[in-house]
Amino acid sequence: MHTYSQFKKSEEQVSDVADMVRTIEKIAASRLHLMTGELAALDMYTSELARALSRLSVGKHFSHPLLELHPNGNNVLVIIGGDHGLVGGLHLRLVNFYLDHTNEYQRVVAIGRQTKELLEQEHVHIERYFDGLPDDFSAQAISPAAQFLFDLYRDSAVSGVDILFATYVSLAQQKPEITQFLPFRFDRDALSNDEMLPTNSDEGLPIYEPSRERVFQRFLEMYIQIRFYHTCLEGKLSELSARTIEMEHAAKKADDMIGEYRHDYVKRRRMDATLKQLASFAVSQMI
Repeated sequence: MHTYSQFKKSEEQVSDVADMVRTIEKIAASRLHLMTGELAALDMYTSELARALSRLSVGKHFSHPLLELHPNGNNVLVIIGGDHGLVGGLHLRLVNFYLDHTNEYQRVVAIGRQTKELLEQEHVHIERYFDGLPDDFSAQAISPAAQFLFDLYRDSAVSGVDILFATYVSLAQQKPEITQFLPFRFDRDALSNDEMLPTNSDEGLPIYEPSRERVFQRFLEMYIQIRFYHTCLEGKLSELSARTIEMEHAAKKADDMIGEYRHDYVKRRRMDATLKQLASFAVSQMI
């Protein structure tokens, strides 16, 4: 039978784990709340930037290397995962989703150590690897990956770049999804007539420096990079929501385990007391 000190030691060990799990849950939940607000603000910003691009392109057919089609090249898939676990198998679901579409892609780029290790276990060749993004990452953190993808697509051997990430459906649900990234497409006809830029103006306005096409190209590359940041942000949002739910379940299991320890201890103590009483009664009868 376990002594009281042994029972208390086991209970304290599980209680320490439960406290740590709840701390991780609270951190993930707080960052999840902040990131949800950031994502909503980013949606508004990208919407306005898209409208500016549409205005600039009215009546024009500007070209850009990231808009050009390369019909005879390879398809590249970027898999956005994370560096850390405790996400309830979210990274594994991403990799399994890729394996269901493996015949569609000839080259793979991985973001996140967990994703990289899972892909290597499946003997998938990774052309380029980037560290996973921290919970408080900024747009500058994704610049190396974005620039690599831009340079990769400018190579005519690449016909398209798609992104596999976990979309945020709800706090309890994250869904793997593949979205087209390059060649980039945007709605040139998204504006109503009263929002369009004037093609002729007596005042000579608006004025573009150095030129309307150069401004369009700069805005376009900025917009595409922000869309990539948006995708990474949603992937991180899904990771934090999965970690929040997983830690909530783990804390409940720890509480259940502590309850089982207490129940088992009381049960054993009662059993031991009963056996002692029966032994005493048997001895008294013999006397």
